[in-house]
Amino acid sequence: MALKIPNSCNMTKADAYIRLVLSVLLAIFAVASNCYLLIVVSMTLGYTGITRHCFLYEMFKINEKISFKNYYTAQLPKYNPSSVFIFNKKGEIFFRNESAKKYFDNIKNYTDLNRDDLKEIIDNQSVETHYFDNNGFHYQ
Repeated sequence: MALKIPNSCNMTKADAYIRLVLSVLLAIFAVASNCYLLIVVSMTLGYTGITRHCFLYEMFKINEKISFKNYYTAQLPKYNPSSVFIFNKKGEIFFRNESAKKYFDNIKNYTDLNRDDLKEIIDNQSVETHYFDNNGFHYQ
């Protein structure tokens, strides 16, 4: 019977390698100290290292922010000629593409766009197009 591996990994390769090394070290320690119950922990660490899927990460949503960022940035072309910003709930820049970094390096927060209705936009879950001037140019 083949080992069925979950199709979504929620840890990096480095995390997986660290778990595998710790699993081997813990197994050696368990045998050397006659604490055979630690072998169960060692096997669990080894399994999560091999499958690169940790049920604790999923249960406690440890990687949720990373997944959120990866989802939205994957939807945007990296070299989109249009400037794109994504702001978090505090109004801080969560993501900006290369064009935004090049042409709008002075924008550090949502309030720099001369807007203060961020909470209203989030509460209404609206997607809006803003018009503003920057360095003598008009932007949408």
